[in-house]
Amino acid sequence: MTSRAERQAQPGQQPLLPGMPRRLYPCTPTRLSTWLDCPRRYRMAYLDRPAPAKGPPWAHNSFGASVHNALAGWWRLRRPERTVTAAGDLLERGWIDEGYADPAQSQRHRGKARDMVERYAGTPELLDQFGALIESLKAPLRR
Repeated sequence: MTSRAERQAQPGQQPLLPGMPRRLYPCTPTRLSTWLDCPRRYRMAYLDRPAPAKGPPWAHNSFGASVHNALAGWWRLRRPERTVTAAGDLLERGWIDEGYADPAQSQRHRGKARDMVERYAGTPELLDQFGALIESLKAPLRR
């Protein structure tokens, strides 16, 4: 039986409901082995250690995020607005240029990404397949 104090939520956590198990701690075999070998080393390695500083951005991550965001935005458009040009424009507006060696390299990769996005958006089977999928998922409403 849990006490009222145990059921109250810690800052940033959901309150515990009566009868619900406590949340498990995610752990890896390496962490478990470290704990079994030396609890003090575990504490110093995993609990007291500050998070490492974030490194500089990488161009391939910026490239992928830009393409993903453009395509996600393209699929959110209404169907008549989903044009090849709209896909390219979304990429241009959302281009992330961090991590590239210089602006010229960013520009070259932006051109490649725009070509990829426009080729994807220009595939006519996409809209037909997507429309067929949506139709197959529709279910009649029962009142």
